[in-house]
Amino acid sequence: MVTLGDLQQKFTTLKLLKGEFSEIKGICSLYNLQQDHLCLVKNQKFYKRLLEEMAQQGKSSFILLLDRSLENEVDLSSFSSVLCIDSLEKELPRLSKVFFDDRYAGDEHQADGRVTGTAEIDSTARIAAGVFIGQNVKIGAQVEILPGCVVMNRASIGAGTKIYPNVTIYEDVRVGERCRIHAGTTIGADGFGYQFEAGVHKKIWHFGSVIIGSDVEIGANVSVDRATFDFTVIGDGCKIDNQVQIGHNCRLGRGVIMCGQSALAGSVVLGDFCVLAGRAGVGPDIKMGMGCQIAAGALVSQDWPAGSKVAGHPARSVGEWMRSNAYLRKMALQRGKKD
Repeated sequence: MVTLGDLQQKFTTLKLLKGEFSEIKGICSLYNLQQDHLCLVKNQKFYKRLLEEMAQQGKSSFILLLDRSLENEVDLSSFSSVLCIDSLEKELPRLSKVFFDDRYAGDEHQADGRVTGTAEIDSTARIAAGVFIGQNVKIGAQVEILPGCVVMNRASIGAGTKIYPNVTIYEDVRVGERCRIHAGTTIGADGFGYQFEAGVHKKIWHFGSVIIGSDVEIGANVSVDRATFDFTVIGDGCKIDNQVQIGHNCRLGRGVIMCGQSALAGSVVLGDFCVLAGRAGVGPDIKMGMGCQIAAGALVSQDWPAGSKVAGHPARSVGEWMRSNAYLRKMALQRGKKD
């Protein structure tokens, strides 16, 4: 547990604006607001989303941590506890390390949970030779794990799931029932998060994890990054092709399809039944509504409402993209005749 006094000693610019509390249990995301957890708001965009999530979740008992630049722009009456700090982005590497150390201090990664007796493995599960099972792992009925896999501490795998060779499942990852995860995939590695300062890329420490729903299929050599503080989420029935990248904090709804070599940057939200064609990419903090379709090779740089069909770079509606391509081709042909 981290106390307010601990943080005030480590961060001299930390200031209490409102509320009374002593202990801080962790850091939460906008999408999973939790009592006695810090919720970080670095700019107006995040503040607007926070208000939307508060209205949907009906929660306000978290501890708001603001960048100093927002101190006079936020209605403090909406929150029970508020802190602010100078340059939240610059302090994030140090701040995240405090909570990372608090969560994982003393974690032992070399001990096999079957040897220590802490792993809970259903008697009907089939685990091949050469599989490492960490401590406090839970493996359900009829699970099959093939050679070379690693399942780290506190991970759980639901009934009927099959894990193919050389898959790595990091600590605290939750895999649902009847999933298929193909060879070489890694679930729960750190997200790609750094703060550049004084010529150094300073690491933002990730202590979140991944939740995978039921009936999900993940292809070979896929990377699903753990969340920074909360969970990267892949909803029920999603189908992920080979060589796909899903960045930290992403949230995929039900039945999402991602074709080969498509990629999501950090904190992307995909509504139910979105489709990404091959080599499509979505930039950070983008929201795609339910049923959006993204054409092959498209690069999305803005939010799109439900049912949108987009193509090109930067991605725009398919109709606009096709008209612009036709116009450019027409101009090129006319110029060619003149030449």
